[in-house]
Amino acid sequence: MNDVVTLPPQAAGELDRRTYIGGSDIAAIMGLSPWMTPLQCYERKVNPEPEILTDEKRKFFARRKRQEPVIAEMLFDTYGIEVTRLSLDEDQNRYIDADIPFLAAEIDFEFRMSEAIRIAFPDRPQVCGIADGVLCNGEIKTVHPFKAKEWGEEGSEDVPIHYAAQGMHGQGATRTRP
Repeated sequence: MNDVVTLPPQAAGELDRRTYIGGSDIAAIMGLSPWMTPLQCYERKVNPEPEILTDEKRKFFARRKRQEPVIAEMLFDTYGIEVTRLSLDEDQNRYIDADIPFLAAEIDFEFRMSEAIRIAFPDRPQVCGIADGVLCNGEIKTVHPFKAKEWGEEGSEDVPIHYAAQGMHGQGATRTRP
């Protein structure tokens, strides 16, 4: 199996977004993004303009990031998922594919498969077929109540396609399971 390069935190923070395709790019490239077209994504890569973050947007991103450790703890309390590594601002889970170096991904959290998880999800064969100890990726998404309808019924596997593309991209770049 091919290797994946894990970047040290200082190198990860210095990645030039023009030089790789990341999880936030993949839905746009596939024409699935509600925020950006494939052409807009291309233009940002070849002729980037500095991104201007408003105070409101900065607060929005900060709130989401602060919630991730709480959600990781809830995953353990509810399902027995023991998060082995959480992507934090000071220690990000960023990876570059060793064979395709223009593919990179930041994984929200990593966990090892366990019997507790299989017990929590007995009706999901894709989960039950993973052996104990196998490293898996996890994505954390917070949803505004007005957008919750896009996610399907509670407990379902319904995920907006642009987020599914991001998750699959992360699995490809890291060569791990869902």
